[in-house]
Formats: sequence, C-alpha cells, structure tokens
Amino acid sequence: MISDWTLWLEWFIKSLVLILGLLTGFAYLTWYERRALARIQVRIGDHEGGGVAQSFLAQMTFAQGDPGTASTLYREALAMLEAVGDYPEVARVHCEMGWTALAASHPRAARESFRRAVHAYEGVGSARGTGQALLGLSAVEAALGRSERAVAIAAAAEAFLARAGSVVAHPMDPGVADRIAALKASIPKGTLDGLVARARTLTAAEALAMAADQP
Repeated sequence: MISDWTLWLEWFIKSLVLILGLLTGFAYLTWYERRALARIQVRIGDHEGGGVAQSFLAQMTFAQGDPGTASTLYREALAMLEAVGDYPEVARVHCEMGWTALAASHPRAARESFRRAVHAYEGVGSARGTGQALLGLSAVEAALGRSERAVAIAAAAEAFLARAGSVVAHPMDPGVADRIAALKASIPKGTLDGLVARARTLTAAEALAMAADQP
C-alpha cells in the first residue's frame, strides 16, 4: 500500500519538474504527466493544488484543440477549488470555462460561465477579472449576432480593464478585440459614440443585465 509520505514525495518531485520546465521554457511535460500530478495532489488531500493542476491541464487540453475534454477537466477543477473556498481561482476557472464553451459553439453555456465569473470576480474585488469576464460576455453577444449589445458590454469591460491598467484581450481568444473593432465599424458613428459613452459608466450588475437571455 502506498503511504501518504510516498505520494507527497512523488508530488513534490513532479512539482519541481513542472517549476523547472516553466522557468526554463521547456514544454516537455506531457498531458499524462500533468494528469498524474493532479491525481496525486487529490490523493494526498491537496484539493487546492489538485484543482489548480487540473485547471492547468484543462488549459493545455484547450490549447490542443479539444474544448470538450477541457470542459470536463475544468468542471473537476472547479469542484476542488470550491471545496476549499479558493475564490480567486474559482473566478478564473469560471472565466476560462466561458471561453472554452464559446470555442465549442455553446454560447449560452459560455454566457452562464461568464456571468458566474463576473459575480466571483466582483466578490474578490478584481477589476481586471471583472473586465475579462465582461469581455467574454461581449464575445457571446457577438456570436449571437447582437452587435450593439456586444459593443456596449465590450466598452464596459474596457472601463474595468483600464482601471486595472490592463488591455482589452484574453489569451484564450486572441481575435476578440479585432471582432469587437469590426462590430464598431458597422455601427453609425453617432450611435456608436453615445453607446460607448453610456456603457463605460455601467456597473458590473448593469452590464450583466444587458447580457440577459432575451432577443
């Protein structure tokens, strides 16, 4: 029978390998090695470490073009992080689940994940996180063909991101800013200016209300 000490030692060694890989830029850790690391952390009762490791595994899976499997891994990560009350990580995972669902052409599931991310980020006081989650909601509205609503929510997102000194972008959807810019170009300037000016003063709750499931 494997002892907790043996499991901990194995986890520690694998964690060192992961840290060295990140520091040196080597991408030699395979999906299976990361999966094993996550499982070891869960077996020794480290749900926080296991949840973070599982979410990184989900990121890798998403990057490899498999949003379906990534969604499953994110749900597992979310359950572990919620169990230990790691609310900043819960918020991040909700947001990444939104981008994953959107990539899988499930805009309504994406919207629900982004809405949860906004609430979670507001709960931990992260303007940057709130802005990124609102940006995701904007991308959902764009995918549903609601141009003016997408532009308005993007403007609200930009305001939150500006407060945090961040830019309008997300690594899981590099083209989102260009899509929003194209939508802006399709709206008459007078309408666009007023729309953006009003939207930049919206609270997170007001922006969420705009993204409600309605025509």
